Amino acid sequence: MSNTTLQASPPRAVLDREVVSATVTLIATVVRHIQLKRALSEIDPNPELTFWRLIYGGLMDLVVIDWCKLFGSDDEAKQPSHWKNIVPETGHDGFRKGLLAHLNITWEQWTKYREHIVYVRNNYTAHFSPPWLQPTNTAGPSDDDKYPGLDFALEATCYYYSRLLAQLNSSGYAHNYPEDLKTDYLPLFIVQTREAASKAIGATNGMVDRII
Repeated sequence: MSNTTLQASPPRAVLDREVVSATVTLIATVVRHIQLKRALSEIDPNPELTFWRLIYGGLMDLVVIDWCKLFGSDDEAKQPSHWKNIVPETGHDGFRKGLLAHLNITWEQWTKYREHIVYVRNNYTAHFSPPWLQPTNTAGPSDDDKYPGLDFALEATCYYYSRLLAQLNSSGYAHNYPEDLKTDYLPLFIVQTREAASKAIGATNGMVDRII
């Protein structure tokens, strides 16, 4: 038998470029969709046209579904981009503590928020539970709070990105990703998105909804 010491395999994120690329793309998609929905809602929080209502609702659905790929089920085969499958197991506690500090909330608050989004995914966006739309639904959030706010979702996603980049950098993983999503990418995206949203909504002002 060889006397060569066996080395533990590096985290999969360092080795599998496809997983890393898919995860970064997924993170960027979640952040973009949240910011796009924000931009549209800032200009017209309650649009009358069915056209815009469908877009607003579709953006929420996409955020919920994709965010759960990052923070929902951690099944390694089905959700390779979940943070637990990217961050080495030895770093899980540190990730959790850093996430709570970043969001400035308790573990109980985080659990409640995460479960809220997962509940929406499991009962409406990815699967459909008829009682979801019933006023008497008491299984999940109240009717007035059926859909989650997206502030924590955005910040948690940005935090995940920062941890992923730190892991790649410390592993010598060559990439050209922005070092800081919130300072190196989002500001320009937000400005351009607001400009486009303003022009798009402005172009439909005055239209009468003829769809029942």
